[in-house]
Amino acid sequence: MNIELLIETANFSDYDRDSGTGGFCAMFALALYRAVMDQNPELVLVCGEKNGQLLRNKKGEVYWRHAAAKVNGRYYDIEGEQQPEWMIDNYVWGLSSSDYEGVLAVFSPEEFIHEIRSTPSARDWRFYNKCKTKLERARSLLDRS
Repeated sequence: MNIELLIETANFSDYDRDSGTGGFCAMFALALYRAVMDQNPELVLVCGEKNGQLLRNKKGEVYWRHAAAKVNGRYYDIEGEQQPEWMIDNYVWGLSSSDYEGVLAVFSPEEFIHEIRSTPSARDWRFYNKCKTKLERARSLLDRS
């Protein structure tokens, strides 16, 4: 399956893309994950790491900066395929120092949902449903052609 074409066919608006990179990236990643379950996707959080341990807040929740879905070894957000180095440089700038480094950490769906629930400003289930519907329609259209 061509994931880039799937995202393009879903025809997200500029507003959707702004929302999907400005706070609701996890909602898109989860919707894409569910739309391509047959491709064995993974859910990824872009976060900081120190001495092999993910950076966490006082409650033990991962301090993350961006989310994406990994499909067939490639990373995708609402803007399409993204290079790992670019995501780390673009989103982990506040954590990248001599003490921390940026990483792309893979989470199970349950862990992923737990982590995004710990960040109320990063979740909007209406946006998730919108993304899921658009991706499912695009998938159906591509599967028929």
